[in-house]
Amino acid sequence: MQLRLKSPLRWLSHGLMGWQASFCLPRWLALLGCMALIPVAAQPSTQALNQRCWADSSVWRTRPDLREPMSVRIGNLRNGDTVPSPFWIDFGVRGMGIIPAGTAHAAAGHHHVLLDTPLPMSHVDKIPFSNNYRHFGKGQTGTLLELPPGRHTLRLLFADHEHRPYFVYSSEISFTVEGARTDPAPVVSSSDYAQTCQRWLAHEMTRPRTTEPHIYLRNVRANDVLPALSVIALGVVGLGVAPSDANLARTGHFELIASKAGEVAQVQRLVKGNTETLLELTPGDYQLQVNFVDANGKKLLTPVNLPVRVTNQPG
Repeated sequence: MQLRLKSPLRWLSHGLMGWQASFCLPRWLALLGCMALIPVAAQPSTQALNQRCWADSSVWRTRPDLREPMSVRIGNLRNGDTVPSPFWIDFGVRGMGIIPAGTAHAAAGHHHVLLDTPLPMSHVDKIPFSNNYRHFGKGQTGTLLELPPGRHTLRLLFADHEHRPYFVYSSEISFTVEGARTDPAPVVSSSDYAQTCQRWLAHEMTRPRTTEPHIYLRNVRANDVLPALSVIALGVVGLGVAPSDANLARTGHFELIASKAGEVAQVQRLVKGNTETLLELTPGDYQLQVNFVDANGKKLLTPVNLPVRVTNQPG
C-alpha cells in the first residue's frame, strides 16, 4: 500500500483525524502527532527558582523577635540544615552591643561559639579556651568554620570582658556537614521545592566571605522586598565592633541611612555597638546605606548601598 502525501496542510488535517483513507494512519500514531502540537508549560529556570526561594525566606530573615530584651542568635543557619565545609556563620545580638575582650562595658560583650558541647556548668567561671569553646574577642560579627562531615551542634554564648557568661545565649542547633564546598550550589527544583529550597538557602547564606575588610548586610540583598517592620542585621570583616564611647583602635560602629526619592527618611546610629536594628518604614522604594564609622564619625570602610522595596506584607 502506498501513502500519497498531498499538501502539508491536508496531511496535517488528515493525520489529526487519524482515519483518513488516503493515509490509513493508526489512531495511536495520530494521537502522538496531536500531543506534539500541544504547547508544554515552560518550567521555571534555575535562576527564577533561586530568586523565588530567596524571596520566600524574607519573613524568616527579617522577622523581629521581641520575646527577650537581650538575646543572641545564629543569623544564617537553622536547625536541621545541611551545609558544605567551610561555611560562614553570622552572630546576631539584640539588646546589647559588641566590644572586644579586655575592655569592661556594662552593656556590651563578645561572642563565643560552642561546638559539639553543652553550656558550661558554671556561670561565674571564665569560659574555657578549647576547640569546642571558640572565642571571638576582637569584636567579630561572624566567622568561617571548617568541620568534618557528620552531625554537629552549635550555640552562641555572650560574655563580658573577662569571658564570664552573661546568661545570654542562643538556642542550640543541630546541623549536618556534607563534605567539601563545591560550586555550583545545590539546585532548587520545582518538583521538590520546599526541601531543595532549604538546602540551596543554607548553602547560599553560609557562603564564605572575602577576607578583605568590608561591611555587609547579613540578611538583606539588593532589590529585596521587605515588610514594613524588619530586622536589619549588619556585619563587618577585618575590623571589630565597639560602642563609640569606648574609642578603641581598629573598631567602629554602624550607621544606617534609609532614603526615599533622594530624601533621607531615617538615620540610625548604632553607637552602642549594636549589630541588629529594627527598621520601620512606610511602603515604597528606598535606598539603604550602611556606613562603618569610628568614634568621631569618620568612615572606616566603603559604604554599602542597595535598593529595597518596602510593602505592607506581614513580617
